[in-house]
Amino acid sequence: MTVFKKAAMMLSVLLICLLLCACSRVVRGPSDELCMYCWGSQLDNGNVIELIFDDDKAALSVRNDSFELNVSGIFFIDDENLIISDAATQMNYGFTYLLHGDSVELTYGGGTVILDKK
Repeated sequence: MTVFKKAAMMLSVLLICLLLCACSRVVRGPSDELCMYCWGSQLDNGNVIELIFDDDKAALSVRNDSFELNVSGIFFIDDENLIISDAATQMNYGFTYLLHGDSVELTYGGGTVILDKK
């Protein structure tokens, strides 16, 4: 009977380990890490910038008291570039990015902002 209990206990521990291993996301590169988190920043001029990923869609919003800009739709990403295909305007917006731990430098048209991990 003790052999059966030990075998059952070992099988239970093995199954729990397998289940826990299957739950974690694998980060293979900067693109995986960028898509795993939401990013944002409040600039000195009052602008609030947010970059949010949800499955196969990305949304970039820039807003302050007098205006609001939203770009959202499906996205394409590699280890240096992010392209958001805006559903409203049907235009593609290309960004380059560089991860620095808990922040990302996002560049568009010669301008760069630093967004922090939320």
